[in-house]
Amino acid sequence: MDTNILLENGTNELEILEFTVCGNYYGINVAKISEIIPYQTVTPVPNSHPSIEGIFMPRDVISRRTAPILVYEIRPFNTD
Repeated sequence: MDTNILLENGTNELEILEFTVCGNYYGINVAKISEIIPYQTVTPVPNSHPSIEGIFMPRDVISRRTAPILVYEIRPFNTD
């Protein structure tokens, strides 16, 4: 019998994608991630909010790229 029940219904388990921004550690539920794509150059958007870095088109769909550092006012981690 297979006992690998990770992420089956009713187990209350969760997969997390971990990442760092400015030395601070964060995580997001992988169920909330539609995909991870390679870095692409963006086209700036005039008069947009400072946290909007620009737009790009993966697969003929316009997407925006935001700067989490500006959205969440993240300060670099200081070890002093």
